[in-house]
Amino acid sequence: MEEKKTLSIEESLDRIQEILQELEEGGCSLERSFQLYEQGVRLIASAEGQIGQVEKKLRILKGDEAASEGEQEE
Repeated sequence: MEEKKTLSIEESLDRIQEILQELEEGGCSLERSFQLYEQGVRLIASAEGQIGQVEKKLRILKGDEAASEGEQEE
């Protein structure tokens, strides 16, 4: 069984750009276009999930920072 590596946000965005270029150039069969589309949708979902996790961590850190600043003011 092949193990799939999770791409970083940057790698996902780079691959999405490559997919867009290939689709825009044309010349792909309908089947290949659907494969590229599916891959792009999966990459977008993965990148959105990763961005969501980063945003959540930033909110937590920002909350911790605000709590620390409040303690220092006392």
